[in-house]
Amino acid sequence: MKQPFLPLILLGMAMSHLTNAQNITNNGFEDWKANSACECDIPTGWRADFDYFNEDQPVVKSSDAKEGSYSMLVLNPTFGDSGVFTMLPYAEFSQDALIGYVKSDLVGQDEAFVKVQYLKGKKVESESILYFSETYPDWTFFQLKLKKSATADSIKVAFYPSSLGKSSKLWVDEISISTYVGLEEMASNAPILYPNPTLGLLHISYPIEWQGDEVAIDILGLNGQLIGSFAGAIGTIDTRPFAPGLYAVVVRSAQGVAVHKVQFNQ
Repeated sequence: MKQPFLPLILLGMAMSHLTNAQNITNNGFEDWKANSACECDIPTGWRADFDYFNEDQPVVKSSDAKEGSYSMLVLNPTFGDSGVFTMLPYAEFSQDALIGYVKSDLVGQDEAFVKVQYLKGKKVESESILYFSETYPDWTFFQLKLKKSATADSIKVAFYPSSLGKSSKLWVDEISISTYVGLEEMASNAPILYPNPTLGLLHISYPIEWQGDEVAIDILGLNGQLIGSFAGAIGTIDTRPFAPGLYAVVVRSAQGVAVHKVQFNQ
């Protein structure tokens, strides 16, 4: 059974949730190197997975980035298989969700997907798949809950299209390993956002562990789409440019990721 991409899950979160994300090598896709097999550039730390008789490029370095200069653009092949993947030692992957941002331009009934497999040797012990089946013109947050396996010795993270012969596209950026966000989870050491609801100014109070850290804040809409971003030493956000409604406010620093559900009023 397919696990669909449900960006609305963001607004089903607890009011405050904190996760300590684990980075994947080149998770922002800023570093690239030439790959002679596909005659294309590949993100450093990643591998091309494609049919060698297929002349299509499996991946393209895109300047349309969520953050930084580049993102990874995964393309549909004319025929055969195509995609990109990275391998991780099991010990580096202790948390239970893959999170990140995607954009998509899908044709007809096309889909694209992310797959995370727990492997013992070449045997698949468990796998989790998240399908992207809609066009998302703006950067949209996703999370994939993982089916972990205690017997695995490596993990494969891969992005693939699932159709052939069409011009569908999937952009990926800023992925990491984190803790799955559920309704029952609350964080005691996350930043405090107040007042909630807010009438125009949203204040942020940081716990002592966060003070002095560089902070990045994303404002996400009802469908998970990125509405606004802020970076630096942030103590107050002016919410008046945003339409009244319910938003997810994602606060990130070296301490982790905190997610709050906030009502913006005017």
